[in-house]
Amino acid sequence: MAERYYVPELVDSLTEWDLAGDEAHHLLRVRRGKVGDIVQLFNGAGLRADAEVLEAGKRTARLRLSSFLRSPPSKGVVLGSAPPKGERLLWMIEKCTELGVKSWTPIVSERTVVHPGDAKIDKLRRKVVEACKQCGRDDLMEIYEPTIVVEFLASKANNAAGWVLDPSGDPAIGVRPDWVSVGPEGGWTAAELKLATDHGWKLIALPGHILRIETACLAAASLTLG
Repeated sequence: MAERYYVPELVDSLTEWDLAGDEAHHLLRVRRGKVGDIVQLFNGAGLRADAEVLEAGKRTARLRLSSFLRSPPSKGVVLGSAPPKGERLLWMIEKCTELGVKSWTPIVSERTVVHPGDAKIDKLRRKVVEACKQCGRDDLMEIYEPTIVVEFLASKANNAAGWVLDPSGDPAIGVRPDWVSVGPEGGWTAAELKLATDHGWKLIALPGHILRIETACLAAASLTLG
């Protein structure tokens, strides 16, 4: 797979593009790009294009675009979870992107410990871009702002299959989920579980042992593959 670069301004009417900023730095300084190299651009909304390096300057690279392709949107789950601690959160976001998760919302519940601020959310969005470059995904997984649990539960459409993961729930068989919610390490409160069922969510228990937040998220995401 050709080296990939994120260009949100990419549209299929372009014939040439001046790559600049961090993406140009990576091409010209990190990858030692030169005239004649073939790379790939993607806009994070499903569009990609092949690109040939026409000029390689100190801070910008002139590219000729061709072979536009629009990828279908990812069909993965809409995911909300309490954020895991430290580097585990970055790792989870990377893997959720690879698995085709549509979006991730950090949920604020009664027992939530980690509360990511604006700087952390920006870092997570950059991690999504990096993961898309690596795995060949053309649409970015959306990272939303922290949301209290009642708002996340209420935002699910009535006809969407929503799972709240909890050891007290039913086995994960039958219909695949459209939405999944994973609680904090301390678990959901009884009031939060009742709130979920009142909003039409099913309580589901994944098989096996007690899972960390990130493990549960990835296990749920994998159910929507194929």
